[in-house]
Amino acid sequence: MSYVLVVVTLLIAAAGLFKDIIPKNYRRLFVLLYLFMLVIISVFQTLVICREHTQARYSKDTGILKSPTKSRDDHPILALCESRLVYSGPDGTPMFKLGDDPVVLKMKDGAALLSMVIRDKSGIVRVMIRDNVWFAPKSEGVLDRNFDDNTLEVLGPKNEIALQVQIHGAEVRLAGTMYTKEGVGPISFGPLLTECNGRGGTIFQYPSAEFPVKQRITQ
Repeated sequence: MSYVLVVVTLLIAAAGLFKDIIPKNYRRLFVLLYLFMLVIISVFQTLVICREHTQARYSKDTGILKSPTKSRDDHPILALCESRLVYSGPDGTPMFKLGDDPVVLKMKDGAALLSMVIRDKSGIVRVMIRDNVWFAPKSEGVLDRNFDDNTLEVLGPKNEIALQVQIHGAEVRLAGTMYTKEGVGPISFGPLLTECNGRGGTIFQYPSAEFPVKQRITQ
């Protein structure tokens, strides 16, 4: 589509070279139409570029969770709906482990950082998060995933919600179902973030390629 718009733009620009052969009575109208077409094609080009940029972003297997706010808290908080577990241990020390996989929380620049591995029932990694940088490739264990700046949601192969994680200040809001490396589980964290707000269901619309904009949940 972008190539077509470039060709059309060049044709319109070339048409401007022939304005002098237009009868004087029609030149004013020609110029107005010419400028109008340039504006229209520029708007279409901008829309196409924005769409391609959005599609490229949501086709990636990796991203980073960034809190929209800064917190004055000294310690990160694991929030499971209304339950909040404050971690005051040394940075880099696991808050707890899922089998052999540590769950690490720490604070940096007024925001919580999460590191953890989420596996399916075969012990295969679904999602890997390290200091809020996430990696969630589509695979047999991941049907789809959607995200925005501070929230990530992953769907399992049966369209079930495998993971919801949201960073908000010192809070790491977490829900989902995980397994250990040996396939022990399920280990569930919950309820879902949307259930905490009385809505239920997924945070995002799917498939992610068609619905990259999040349905905002109540903070």
